[in-house]
Amino acid sequence: MAMHRSALRWVTMALARAQASNGVVRVKVVIGKVLQARAGSQLASISEPRRFDAIVLAGGRGSRLGGVDKGALPVGGRPLLERVLEAARGAERSVVVGDGPVPDGVLLTREEPAFGGPAAALVAGLRALRMPSAPPNDSAAPLVLVLACDLPGAAAGVELLLESATGTEADEARRSTGDGIPGGCGERTIDGWCLADADGRLQWLFGLYRATALEQAAEALGDPAHRSMGQLFRGLNLVAVPAPAWVTMDIDTPQDAQRWSTGDKPRPGRQ
Repeated sequence: MAMHRSALRWVTMALARAQASNGVVRVKVVIGKVLQARAGSQLASISEPRRFDAIVLAGGRGSRLGGVDKGALPVGGRPLLERVLEAARGAERSVVVGDGPVPDGVLLTREEPAFGGPAAALVAGLRALRMPSAPPNDSAAPLVLVLACDLPGAAAGVELLLESATGTEADEARRSTGDGIPGGCGERTIDGWCLADADGRLQWLFGLYRATALEQAAEALGDPAHRSMGQLFRGLNLVAVPAPAWVTMDIDTPQDAQRWSTGDKPRPGRQ
């Protein structure tokens, strides 16, 4: 309905401008100019840096690492959590879901109950970003970056996600004039972008999402404790962003950490 109301507003404005001409051709020209101006404004805004908040999930048990705190585990000379937060440095606000500690300026929260699963952790992070105690901001960022804390290749992956989101939104802005009416193409809005491994599987904890889509998904899920990410994201329209194996690799075992620390991590063309 919102899409149709928006289209109606544009057509009404165009018709009002064309009243004096008494000509259908003139109406079409005015509508075209209005739509071109709107698309140009959209494309100009897309060229600006993407605004996003970040949620980093760091509350797992680390069972395969012998119960070690993954975020504190040094990989390549730096703790994993530090590497991931650095990858998210462009975020307006960042929250870590775990036990901490966290650097100054980074929010800290915990899912309830503790170890309630990644869906519960993500929802807890989303709520922390929306709490009145969060650092003030004129308006909430429209995108939310979601990262697990055990991704040493996070910096490269975040670049891929932001590039993909920018490209998608540019395409959407161009298509908005495709049928002469904004949104007239009838294509469904993209809800987010996830890196995909070599098998095409979406890495839900390595993604960039529209904040409104996440909030709606969390509300629809209800109690997120011990629910799966698949249940949380059911119904979302997500774009798979191909990524090299070394980017999506996570640290689950001491051997994984050793491979990264010695530089023997998977590279393009290697399994």
